[in-house]
Amino acid sequence: GSGEMVLQWESTDNCGNTVSYTQPTTATETSAPALPEEPADVSVDCEAIPAVPTITATDNCDTVVDVVFTEVSNTVVDGCGEIVRQWESTDKCGNTVSHTQTITVTDTTAPVLSSEPGDVSVDCEAIPAVPTITATYNCDTVVDVVFTEGSNTGVDGVCEGRGCMW
Repeated sequence: GSGEMVLQWESTDNCGNTVSYTQPTTATETSAPALPEEPADVSVDCEAIPAVPTITATDNCDTVVDVVFTEVSNTVVDGCGEIVRQWESTDKCGNTVSHTQTITVTDTTAPVLSSEPGDVSVDCEAIPAVPTITATYNCDTVVDVVFTEGSNTGVDGVCEGRGCMW
């Protein structure tokens, strides 16, 4: 951005003689604002995603410079993905600065099964029904528990056994 101003000098001696000089001046401001508190790129667990910080800008000609925040993208699904945040500031002369932060979100904690059935020995004619097992998960409210029935050999080939796995 730029602006124009006129500087004028005048001098008068004791006899009333006057001389004057006019100087047209163009002021140009080409420095972008600064974002001194730029948040760094980070990798975090899904439970530790940082809050959006308030960023301020400084400028050599403007005393107040607004900062606009945008969440560019958020691909976090089931505790894994990436968040891209951007802050941008433009001064009155149109000079712009921007900063982008990338947050890589990971999940390092496995779901926890609740009500895990213990090992049991049963008569092959009295195999119990498959119990309902639930799970909790630190990064998502919905956790699928998949039941898989396996088989193994019974004692002396009698009563072919079954094994269950969640």
